[in-house]
Amino acid sequence: MTSSLLPSGATQYSIRPLVHSHVRDGIAVAHFRILAPMRDPGSGASTAVAVLFRAMGALLLIVSAIHFAVTPTLMHSVLDGHVDAAAERIVRASFLLNHLVVGVLLVPVGLSTVFAAGGIVRGDCLARRIGWANAVAVAALPGVIAAVMGSREILSGGPFTFAVGLVVVAALALVGGMWLTRPSRVETDR
Repeated sequence: MTSSLLPSGATQYSIRPLVHSHVRDGIAVAHFRILAPMRDPGSGASTAVAVLFRAMGALLLIVSAIHFAVTPTLMHSVLDGHVDAAAERIVRASFLLNHLVVGVLLVPVGLSTVFAAGGIVRGDCLARRIGWANAVAVAALPGVIAAVMGSREILSGGPFTFAVGLVVVAALALVGGMWLTRPSRVETDR
């Protein structure tokens, strides 16, 4: 490949496998897609975006830690004396399972966001897929929390309100970061 096919300012690029081919005027034509980053990966803006993704991954790990830290206190304050004795065992187990599973699942979402940050900025296809999957999943959380908990619980203060605030910040930053770092696409006939 010659550098003339690259967008100006792009220093790293990858050629994706054959997108499609066809015959034009008796000649086989193969189409390849060159994916180049929006900016030079060493630029200040790209570095800032990578730091943003790493920070949001760390933020999700903090939310996970909050989940684990408040589970015992929350379980006792919510369930003790408020649940019929016959149903207490299943309600307690369901509550614990639900709360701990969310905490556990936030760990790989946070870690994969941290690990994919550099690849997202460089335009790496797998890293960008991981980034979008995490961004969409985290962006769905505030709506689900609002629908289930209601505004009174969300705005009541304490660790829950703090965790919801962190999730909203992470959701906005991840979706915004993914949108701002979308790669330039140059299609060529080769």
